[in-house]
Amino acid sequence: MIRRSRTNRWPVRQTVASVVLAVSLTGCGQPQLGNDPAGLRLAMKMQTAVMTKRSDLIDQVMREADALAEAQQLSVEVYAEIRSVVELTRSNDWPAAQDHWLRFAKGQRPEAPPEPAGPR
Repeated sequence: MIRRSRTNRWPVRQTVASVVLAVSLTGCGQPQLGNDPAGLRLAMKMQTAVMTKRSDLIDQVMREADALAEAQQLSVEVYAEIRSVVELTRSNDWPAAQDHWLRFAKGQRPEAPPEPAGPR
């Protein structure tokens, strides 16, 4: 049986601690749409476009996503998700686009509504 000295474990512990710290600081998981009505409407259009294989609606969604991203109403991460689905549809890989969109949609978590203004 081979015995390792305790000094050999230090780099492993340090690496594990670094990964745990990085994940806790940056988070992991799907990009979130949030509660913005424009983003939610865009997501519903994308769902319809991808599931019904409508290229015309895909183009409309991409134009709207471009405008929302430019107005900073759509996060860079969500925009990248939409763009990757659009690229799959443009390469005529509808099943992969549908799978990608469904994974994204299932990863969405509701945000708490904003607190009402004024005295309680």
